[in-house]
Amino acid sequence: MSSSISVIIFSLLQLKELFALHLRVRTEYSIFLLLLNYGNIVEYCPSPLLSSLIRGCLETKRDIYDGGANYTLIGVQFISFANTVDSLYAIKRLCFDHDSAVISLAELVRCLKCDWGYNMQEPFHDAVAGTTRGQRLSDTYMEVRERALALPKFGTSAGAENKDIQNITRLVNKKRSNETVFRVDFSSLQENQN
Repeated sequence: MSSSISVIIFSLLQLKELFALHLRVRTEYSIFLLLLNYGNIVEYCPSPLLSSLIRGCLETKRDIYDGGANYTLIGVQFISFANTVDSLYAIKRLCFDHDSAVISLAELVRCLKCDWGYNMQEPFHDAVAGTTRGQRLSDTYMEVRERALALPKFGTSAGAENKDIQNITRLVNKKRSNETVFRVDFSSLQENQN
């Protein structure tokens, strides 16, 4: 059983397009949730350290998420940038490059669902097939993991010199920075809170 979405991806270009679509949708959804919960965030997730560093919060004695800052700061945090670049590069090298591909994308998805072969389980591995077959598949997945770990990484000197990593970095940064910028006037909301 393979992931249905991985079956329809035949090229790195398709993967990049799908990634860009997911990044846009998730970014818009995150911004929607931030705007939907603005004013309520302070109840569940106050930020006293950040508030102490932002002009206006100490003067008004209010949290940044409670309208204390001179300017309203709201936005999506794009964390795991390096992991995203490293993952896309590993997928490119392990699944799509003619000289280094060792596994299909569908099989890589199964590999990851089985924790690189360290947790072989049904329905991703048929226990009825026997322990020898399961062990052989587990060993294969572990070898794929070793290949992935040996690849150059973003933020290292080897990664900085790697043209593919540079191109993926530009792609991810471009897709992230091309997202819609929302400008919202919170002045009426802040006036109502006072």
